[in-house]
Amino acid sequence: MLRTQTIGLALALTGAMALCCAGAEIRSQAAALAGHAEQAYREGDFVRARQLFAAALTHDRGFVAAELGLVRLDLMESYRMRAAERMSRLAENAGGDPAVRDAMRMMEEFRASTEVVRTNAAEYTVPLRMDQRGAEPEGVTITVSLNGGRPLRLLVDTGASHILLHEQAAAGLALRDLRTGSISGYGDGAQAARVGLATLRCGELELDGARVYVANREFANGIDGLIGTRVFRQFLIRLDVRAKRMTLSPFASGGTWTDWDRESGWEERGFAPFYQLGHYLLVRGESGLLLLDTGASFSALDRQMTMRSGRAMVKPVRNGADPLADSAVQEMDLLPWSLRNGVRLRGVIGFPAIRHGVLTLNYRDGYWKLSR
Repeated sequence: MLRTQTIGLALALTGAMALCCAGAEIRSQAAALAGHAEQAYREGDFVRARQLFAAALTHDRGFVAAELGLVRLDLMESYRMRAAERMSRLAENAGGDPAVRDAMRMMEEFRASTEVVRTNAAEYTVPLRMDQRGAEPEGVTITVSLNGGRPLRLLVDTGASHILLHEQAAAGLALRDLRTGSISGYGDGAQAARVGLATLRCGELELDGARVYVANREFANGIDGLIGTRVFRQFLIRLDVRAKRMTLSPFASGGTWTDWDRESGWEERGFAPFYQLGHYLLVRGESGLLLLDTGASFSALDRQMTMRSGRAMVKPVRNGADPLADSAVQEMDLLPWSLRNGVRLRGVIGFPAIRHGVLTLNYRDGYWKLSR
């Protein structure tokens, strides 16, 4: 009897060890696939990264790193409702994981940072003013007021997410929910800042809950700060530099900005996708990912890229526009930016490359177009 029990126990242990080994192998395969997905992501191959993250989950449905990788891609590609559903499942099944808790906090802040439109018009037109420092303009500005204060002249910046003011311009604004935070740009690291909420008035448009950062940063030519085009993301944004106007058009279809997944059909209208990486807008060029930054006074290519006769030729995928060209392109070492943000950046499309066209941005669905 004892011998029979011993044999039974041995068989049970053998089976358990086999299951354990099989489980370890499955986790190993999932981890390997997720590792390849991260490599594809860093190189800007988001389609391949998504396929590999999904493959990792077929091996291990509970592999948190792969699920978080898909959340990251969903947010970049404007599938915000899908990202929220993934996070809900992660919170239920792996809410104790530190990475999941961090992602949940970021998601909550992301969903809470949408301004409320207090006015109702078929369309808003905002005058643009050239930021003229030399022979050629280096950007465009708009005039706004915050909390009923004095008019502020702000640089229109596709490379920013909110409003940034220097200390003097923010004096007496009485920002709500004031706290400490930080800001960063593609050419520098993080800088300490104060951040609060304000009511923004821009022509006939009024937005409540606009996020305002205040930092010890100087702006030239009488400019009080900058405003990210993302502040107006509830509208289709049309920047016509030649006509000196910005047009904000409400979307015909309903749905809130946070609870929305990318709508198809925009590519047939000459638009190309962009990717939202934090406050950065990345677009696809011949050489790889490029930063779309109207706040930059010049265009740039990474030093590792080959320049063609001193001209940076950027050909967005299916944009329907002529190749963008900027004869004053500069060389930059963009590797530090790439390392900080986890994606290989190949160049920057600055204001001079787009000032002769009409730039249209659709933050809701993640599309852009430059018309000549």
